[in-house]
Amino acid sequence: MLKQSILVCAVLLTTTTACTTLNPIEMPAEELQQKIVSENILEPGKRAKIVTSDGQVQKIKVTRVDTESGVIVTDNAPITITDIVAVETQDFSMGKTALLAAGSYSILVLIALAAAPVLIL
Repeated sequence: MLKQSILVCAVLLTTTTACTTLNPIEMPAEELQQKIVSENILEPGKRAKIVTSDGQVQKIKVTRVDTESGVIVTDNAPITITDIVAVETQDFSMGKTALLAAGSYSILVLIALAAAPVLIL
């Protein structure tokens, strides 16, 4: 039973670890707004932190970008592209994820080694 529990923990730790990083897109508001439309900085499915011209900070998940009407449809409420003054996009971090997985695996190995006498009996 203990062997099975350790195996399940190992599988869960190594398959469910993923880290993300918020990356600021640093440029003037007008240039940022143009790039949102022309370069798909905020594509569907992307998570981001947005600052609007009235100073509100919103964490969003983009559902759709409607360039014709100038609106980003999110999981909360639509945001007018011309109201956006700053964006930080959430991206997968390979380095952080690798470190987390390695650390988790190391802890699991130490637990298994400490439990080895119990497992043998």
